[in-house]
Amino acid sequence: YQRRVHGGAGSMLLISAYLYDMVFLSHSLVMMVVYVWSRRNPEEHLNLWGVFTISAPYLAYLLLGLTALLGGAQHAIVDVIGIAVGHVYWYLADILPRIIGRQILKTPGFISVLFPCTLR
Repeated sequence: YQRRVHGGAGSMLLISAYLYDMVFLSHSLVMMVVYVWSRRNPEEHLNLWGVFTISAPYLAYLLLGLTALLGGAQHAIVDVIGIAVGHVYWYLADILPRIIGRQILKTPGFISVLFPCTLR
């Protein structure tokens, strides 16, 4: 992830929080990161609770199912928003640039100035 900082995902989460009147975005952010990680690492296998093994692309959906089962539909909506934002981000950051040959999501200039990349 060296030199790959994007502000697009945060903006999408803030817009969806406004539209769905959400106060806390932490769970949606976690689901978005889990979804993007699982799409970028489809070959990974995860051993859950020492009981069964799943492939990484199914992790976000398993967590969504657990949230729906334990927390109900209202809590599952937060996970669905995180997965949807993660999917849009994954498509715009990873898939579309391979199709059209250029990067769509770029970090805004003022963020690059505030947080300069010191990695070499």
